[in-house]
This record gives sequence, structure tokens and C-alpha cells, in this order.
Amino acid sequence: MTISASSSTGYDFTNWNNDSSMSSSSYGFFVNSGGTYTAYAKAGNIDVTFWRNTSASDSEKTTKSYAYGGINQAFPAVGWQMAGYHMTGWGNNSYDKTVGYPLLCGVANSWIESNRPSKNIYAVWQENEYIIEYDTGASATVKYSDAVTLPNQHMCIGWILGEAYPDIKYTPGESIQVADLCRILGIEYTDKAVIHMYALWEHEPTIEADDMFFSIKQARNGSITEQLIGSLISATDVEDGDIAYGDNGINYLKVKEFDEHKIKSACDKDIIELELEAKDSYGNITQKTISITFTDTQVKERTKAFGKIRFISEKYYGKNKAGGLMENSRWLNDPEFNFLLRKALAI
Repeated sequence: MTISASSSTGYDFTNWNNDSSMSSSSYGFFVNSGGTYTAYAKAGNIDVTFWRNTSASDSEKTTKSYAYGGINQAFPAVGWQMAGYHMTGWGNNSYDKTVGYPLLCGVANSWIESNRPSKNIYAVWQENEYIIEYDTGASATVKYSDAVTLPNQHMCIGWILGEAYPDIKYTPGESIQVADLCRILGIEYTDKAVIHMYALWEHEPTIEADDMFFSIKQARNGSITEQLIGSLISATDVEDGDIAYGDNGINYLKVKEFDEHKIKSACDKDIIELELEAKDSYGNITQKTISITFTDTQVKERTKAFGKIRFISEKYYGKNKAGGLMENSRWLNDPEFNFLLRKALAI
């Protein structure tokens, strides 16, 4: 006599009467006495190999078994990483670009039944995107493998990644790899991360200098030197700060073509122009012209001293009053002396 058994969907026949010697689902025997035969079966299993799949030679994998009828079965959380990419799910083939299964895909009995006894599953990767935000208001969406050309704007001397990276500077118009920026910032594994770029702006140096007045005596005795002029002027720059007079290597402040002989030969009321020049560490040059006026302050012809000292009142002088001077005073009536007086009083 022959008996046979067929297992339900998802189950595999094991034996009769739990006897490993009776492992065929179709069993024949001679009937010489009564007996009971019970077929045993077990839930079917599938062994799944999950491949990291970062390259053709990548051998990193993890395996997991699923049983038919199991509860809350799902694909594993692997935590794999690849620079410039993020894992989006799983596929049936190593070359798949489109996700066939979500990252933590639940495992259904029907999937186990249709794919057992074993199955290979491959990670699907997608290239990261990044948003570059410039502090000028512009922005760009780029991929990890892209190269970007930094904006070239007027008075912009460079770009940096922020105060944390002061020594890393890029030139306007320079082409840089997004991957390099990501490695510096440590975001090569982060999709949709923001890269902030800050502009370095150039400001031309500023020269602070006023017109000057010197006496003929100072001119003759050589008191008016380049060093004296340098001590009376200054220059500042946003990036460099104060620029000291002289050649400082990276910047300078100077008087162009200072002519000491011309100054020593100056006469009364002569005006000599001096051209000042400042350069900052970025090569920006500012020029300014000031004038030096020479005045002979020596009294040419002394008048006879008499009476008492008269104090000249600026408040009243020039308003139809002598301001404290005698009506016949030389300071009031002599044009040259009156000129010096008015100059002293800034009238």
C-alpha cells in the first residue's frame, strides 16, 4: 500500500510519524496489521543575502533567514555609508538604480514562498545633493560629484566657509569640487546639507591728512622732513587695520617724490603740493594730494613801541571797530600786517 501527503502553501513535508526514516512524502508498505500514519511538515524558510553594493568588487554583506508565517519580519537596518551617496532602498539586481524595496521593507509570506529557498538583495544608492548658499543672497543646488565656479563680483577678493575655517580661502571665479567642500565640512554622508559660503570684500585704504602750514624759518633750517610729514598723516584699511608710514612689506604709506630741496627753497606764500599714496595687502592703492603753505612770520619793519599792550578782540575786530587796536595801528592799516592778523584770527 502507498500513502502520500502534500504540504500546505509555505510548508515543507518532513516525515511520517516524526520518524526520520520515513522522509518521503510518498510512502509504500505492506498491510499486515492496523496502524496510524501522520504526516509532519515545517514552515518554509528563505535565506536572504543583503549586499552593500558600493562597487562591483564590494564583498560586504549580511544574511538573514525568514520563516513562513513569521511575525514582524523585515529587512535589516544595516547602517552602511558611502561618501557622496545615501542609501535609498533595495533592489533585485546590483545595477538597479530604482528602489524595489524600501529600507525596512516588511517580509510577506507570499514573498517568501515565491523566492525561497534563497535570494540576493542589493543596496540601491543615490548621489547626494547639496545647497550652496552665498551670503550675497544667491544659492545653487549641486551634486556631490559636481564642480562649481564661485561668483566673481566687484570688490570681492575671495570666499571662505566661515569663521571655523579662516585659513581656507577661495578665489572669485575659481572652480572647486563639491566633494572637497563636503570633506572639509564633514558632510559627505549627509544628503541635502547646506554649504555656506561667505564673501571677503575689499575696501580701499583711507588716507587721513590735512593741508599744512609752516614758517619760512622751518623750511630753511630743514625741520620739514619726510619723517615729519609721515608723522602727521595716517592710513587705515578694513582688512589691514592701521597702515604705518613707510614700506611695511605687505602694505605701505608714503609721500611720493618728496623734494627736500624744493621745500628748503620755499618763499613766503609759496604753496607746494604733496602726493600721498597708500597700498593695502591686496594691492589696492589710494592717493591723496595735500598742500603745504609757507608763511614768513618775521616782522619786516619794527614800529616804535609805546603805550601798553593791546589785546585784540576777535569778537569785535572787523565789525567797524578796531577790536582793541589803536586807530592808527600798523596791524590795522598796513595791508601786509593786516593780512597776517586776519589769518591769525581766521577771519
